[in-house]
Amino acid sequence: MDYFPLKLIYEIQNRENLSFLELHSPKFKNSDLEELPPMPELEILSISRSNLTYLKHFTKTKYPNLTTIYANHTFISSLDLEDWKDPPPLDKLFLNDTKITDLAWTQNFSKIRRLSIEDNKITDISMLALQKNLVELWLGGTQVNSIEPLLGTNSLNYIGIDGLNIPEQAIKNFQKSMPYVKIVRRSPIF
Repeated sequence: MDYFPLKLIYEIQNRENLSFLELHSPKFKNSDLEELPPMPELEILSISRSNLTYLKHFTKTKYPNLTTIYANHTFISSLDLEDWKDPPPLDKLFLNDTKITDLAWTQNFSKIRRLSIEDNKITDISMLALQKNLVELWLGGTQVNSIEPLLGTNSLNYIGIDGLNIPEQAIKNFQKSMPYVKIVRRSPIF
């Protein structure tokens, strides 16, 4: 699909009833997405493979039902609420292969149930222990070398740790303490 001016969305009849919007183009920038009109029924937004550096234009006021954002392969480095004053009620957030290096911003998203932060330069996941609703966590390809900070995160059911340098004994100890958590480490195919 070729890039098109997002202001054309204003011409779509019943755009306020859209529940899913997919905008993938390396040509999309922050200024383009600021032009998007309010879409009160939008639930899922996929803006992967774009030149975005932040998400602050996706507000609860404009998108009150937005629960899922796919922003993989972007240039987003933080979701700090100093910039993002009115975030939507997200419960699924996919930020694989972005510029994120820390997780301090996660404290502002208490409803997150599914978080995918694979292929980022994250080393410390201790902030995720504060997530009382987190059910599924994908960490593959990060620089995390311990999942111990997640001990006691009672809602957690699944952790993906592909490519992480976590000793097998540490994984066994974790599973002994939290047997209901499925830890998945897929082996390389080749």
